[in-house]
Amino acid sequence: MRKFKLLALALLVVSLGFTGCKKDDGDDTKAKILGKWEMTKEVWKEYNLDGSIKAQGTETDVDYEIEFKSNGSYTVFYQGDIEETGTYSIENDGKKLVFNNAEDDIDDFHTINSLTSSQLILYQEESETVGGQTFKSTYELTFNKQ
Repeated sequence: MRKFKLLALALLVVSLGFTGCKKDDGDDTKAKILGKWEMTKEVWKEYNLDGSIKAQGTETDVDYEIEFKSNGSYTVFYQGDIEETGTYSIENDGKKLVFNNAEDDIDDFHTINSLTSSQLILYQEESETVGGQTFKSTYELTFNKQ
């Protein structure tokens, strides 16, 4: 009986060791996101107070690029010129991308809807309260790797 308990304990320890070695999805996201990405599409929506859509649109003629570097910095280019710089981090097991703009020290949060070796789709929700009323906008940004 004692050998059975020791064997069961050993199997438990080994199985916990294997599950503890699972690779973090955030690490995989960090590796995939490195490089320069060109924005190919922006889908935006503005909402009324009741949640109905007030306005929406799709832009495909956008001239934005973003470059993610391995040191945790990023650069945004607009029409080839530097528009913004700062640092980025990957959070929530690779599902959230956080930009920290170097100029204004404001964090900008995006959900990573999809990330492959050639395409990145980000989603952002913004809300603003004016006079006690909250207005909401959403953005879905599609990038292709250069």
